[in-house]
Amino acid sequence: MGISILAIVGIVGWHSTDCTNHRVNLESEMTNSIQRFFVVGDTFSGTARHIDGLITETDALEKVLTSVHLDTDVHLYLQQGVDMRSLYAAVRHFNTTNGKAGGSFNLVSCKRAPRSTRRFAHKNRAENIVICAPRRVSDTLFEMDLCFSAQNEFFLDHMTGMHIQGMALIEAARQAFLTVTEAFFLAEDERDYYYVIKSMETGFQNFVFPFDAVLRYEITRASHKENRHGFDADITIIQAGTVCTRVSVAFTAFEAKTIADRELVVAQECLNKLVEQYRDEEALQSISQVA
Repeated sequence: MGISILAIVGIVGWHSTDCTNHRVNLESEMTNSIQRFFVVGDTFSGTARHIDGLITETDALEKVLTSVHLDTDVHLYLQQGVDMRSLYAAVRHFNTTNGKAGGSFNLVSCKRAPRSTRRFAHKNRAENIVICAPRRVSDTLFEMDLCFSAQNEFFLDHMTGMHIQGMALIEAARQAFLTVTEAFFLAEDERDYYYVIKSMETGFQNFVFPFDAVLRYEITRASHKENRHGFDADITIIQAGTVCTRVSVAFTAFEAKTIADRELVVAQECLNKLVEQYRDEEALQSISQVA
């Protein structure tokens, strides 16, 4: 039996049968006693350690590799931080060699699009791209899944608590407005653009955990000129039906060659002011030493 990629509809009726290994069975006639495990990247081992039914990628891989026969199907629900390649290979091997006479493993993911691209998200390293490619819902409304890698720059130092830190969510909002603008409004424009944020207001209503979550991006104002495009947008991050984060942003995409000249002038003016400031401080320091 091959691997099936399913959509998560809901979570109901969990019953823990082994808290040590976080094994959870869903007792339901409709599911035929399918075993279900939610899988997060090893970065979130602290979260998995405290929540029944949640295991790390390494735990899931070991479970597949050490299994010889399954009495029932096992569904592995892939959440944040999971590199699917190793699990895919292990599951495929098991289902091909051992799954014909009994149950099989199934990788389950709700993500409906691949990770956004380096060009759209303006990141050099793929692991630092935290959103999937956007889906257009209407002329002004877009959706995209969050897709945090275990090697993401925000997780390389330390994790506080079990939730995803707020700065990582702000970065998701930033990548969202960049990606939507590049993919849907500048796709046929061959010029390079430079983005300037005018304002960004953020509110956190609830923790976001390393589970599936959706970002909704709605444009509330748009203006277009020959060499610039301005937008106001409201961004919400939703997890399990709850709005967790709200971001309101105003930004402008300038033609790069236009803003580069202006930026150079402002940078030189700033440096000149600092030179004068340091000269004044050095003069005062010299007078104090003489006195």
